[in-house]
Formats: sequence, C-alpha cells, structure tokens
Amino acid sequence: MNRPLNKFSPTALCALLLVFLGLTLPCYAKPKNDRADIALRYIKKGTTPYEYIADKLRNYKVVAIGEDHWIADHSEFLCDVLRNVGYTEDTHISNLALEFGSERDQMMADTLAFGKIWNEEYANKILLGAPDLLGNPYKGYRDVLYTVWETNQQKPDSLKTRIVLLDPWDFTRNPKIRDENMAKNLRNLICSKGKTIFYAGQAHTQYQTRGQQGRNNGYYYNYPSGAKYIKMCYPNDIFSINLWGGFMDSDGYLPNEETVWMLIDGGEIDKAFEKNGNAPVGFDIDVSFPLTPSQLYAGGNSGREPWPEKPENGNPYTGDLTMADYCDGIIFIKPVKEFTGMQLIDIYNDVWVATLADRIDPPPARTKEEIFRKILEWHPTCLPLSNK
Repeated sequence: MNRPLNKFSPTALCALLLVFLGLTLPCYAKPKNDRADIALRYIKKGTTPYEYIADKLRNYKVVAIGEDHWIADHSEFLCDVLRNVGYTEDTHISNLALEFGSERDQMMADTLAFGKIWNEEYANKILLGAPDLLGNPYKGYRDVLYTVWETNQQKPDSLKTRIVLLDPWDFTRNPKIRDENMAKNLRNLICSKGKTIFYAGQAHTQYQTRGQQGRNNGYYYNYPSGAKYIKMCYPNDIFSINLWGGFMDSDGYLPNEETVWMLIDGGEIDKAFEKNGNAPVGFDIDVSFPLTPSQLYAGGNSGREPWPEKPENGNPYTGDLTMADYCDGIIFIKPVKEFTGMQLIDIYNDVWVATLADRIDPPPARTKEEIFRKILEWHPTCLPLSNK
C-alpha cells in the first residue's frame, strides 16, 4: 500500500525557497559597467608590448606609435622596442620614421645609422635641425638615434634599420605643412618594400582631422594629420598605437598634487591598469572602448571646454568621436605617476646660437644659458642640464 506524501512544513518551504534564490540570484546580478571595468576587459585581451608591436609589424606596412613630448619614458620605450623587435624577417623594421628631424639632414641620418662608428656630432646636428624653435636638446631623442646605430651593429645588412626624417626641408612650424610632408614621406615608404615604425607626437600619429578657427569665431580651416592622410589612401596598411600617458598641454604634462601628472579621464582608465597589476600591455580598442577624445581624453578634468555634439562652422572636434576614431590600439608602459621629464643636453654650438635671429626676431634667447632657461620656462617638466 502506497504511503501518502507528507506536506512540506513552512520551515522546509522557506529553506527550499532560500536555496532556490541562492542558485538563481547570481544570474540576475547587475554586471559591472563602470569605465575602469570595461577597459579592463580590453586590457585582459592584450599581450606584452614587444609582442604587440611585433604582431602589428607582421600585418601592416606602417605602425604608428604616438608619444607625449617631453616625457623620457616614451622615448626610452622606443629604444627598448628597437632592442627587442626587428631581428627576424617577418618583424624587420626597415625604417624608423621620426618627427624630430628635417629631411634636409637625411644624408647625415643615413651616415649615422649605417656607420661603423657612432657619430654624435651628426646626431646633435639632426636634433638642431628639427622645427622646434630652439631645436630638440633632449637626451631621449639622441638615445633613439644612438639605439638605431647600436642595434644595426648587431644585425646583418638585410635587417638593418634606416632613420627617415619627416619634417620639411625648409624650417617651418606650420602644422599643416608638417603633416603633409610626413604623409608624403610615409607614402613613399609604403610604396617601397619593408615595414616602417612612424614615431611622432600623438597629434600626428592619431587619425585626426585638425582645425584652426578663423578670427571672430569664423569657419574652421581643417586638414588631416599625417596618419590620417595615410589612413585615407591606404586604409589597410597602417595601424596607430597611442602610448598611454597623462594630460598634456603645449607646455608638457600638467602637474597634480596627488598623482604628479594630471590623469586622463580623472584616472578611470588608469584604475583599469592598476586592477591588471600595472603590467605593461598592448591591446586593441574599438568603438565601445570607454574613452572619447572630446569629454574625456582631451577635455575632461583638463580645463578645456567640452566639444560640441553638432559641428558648428566646420568644427572637426565633435563629441561623437570615439577613441577608436583616433587610434587602433593602446600601449601601457607603467603608471603615469612614475614618469620623468626629458633630460636636457647640450647640443648647441656658437654658430647655431648666433642664427637664432634667423628663426625668429627678436630671438627668445641669445646664449646657451638663456636657451636652457627658456626651455625650462616653456616645458617645466623637463630635467635641467646635467654634466653627467
């Protein structure tokens, strides 16, 4: 005879209900969607920076790497790339195309890169020939030139790297002319065999449409960056990488009492790197990456006005732009608070100093001592001249 089923007691029913809820509630837990956690998902898919750059060299003719000027860590990273990448046929860096030098000095650059002996005099002349008003008296840039020469000594001829200087023949500080000239030289490199690392400031390596507004809020005069010129002509041949940093203005990084440098996006993306143990990493981004050049990358917490949602008077800086409109990937080296400014070095000779009036009248400095004082006034994050 079958026994009748006992009814569940209220206590048992409560216990079963709690078990059921315990099993099902996690399925309905609200996912984390703050910017740091979303960015962390991208970071977790990345690889070590050298592997990342090597992979891009295998797949693209031009790998653009955008630095922040006057920070030693970015040029030091490029030196490390040259020491660790490019020793195989599929990763061979045929050309290192640089912003900080004029094509007028290309013969010196070739002699320097492929010479049997390091030629510091030529290196200094190349840095003096850059379009910066007072040249480029920065140790980090001379170290880049030296590292090309040094690593070429260890390579067979088939794997050596050429230094290509991108700035125009004539001295000019006009950004439109400079970007056009960069694009011209990069286009010629694409048409030739081999792979190129294009190293310059992020304003040139990002896919930017840059604009200058006319007087009295007039219509914008727009032009593409060097990288965007190439992206328009050869969309499948260029990959643009940003080196992660802090917020910069024309004087260098902006200081912050708490973080040393003012952090982009209030430090939200920096939190993601911290959650990843601050491990160096390179990773791709897309339109969903939680950072836009308008409010966060170039505007938020910087004192700049947010970009408008709708273009006015041809304004190219609009709020609908995502970071993926500007670059394809990001490389994080180390926390921004650990960065150091560029070390100033003496690259000057009396003849060059005497020609400053030819660049600008009246010249901002008339002696080497005045030059270094002026640079520290303009770029206070730099380290003073050292005898070491």
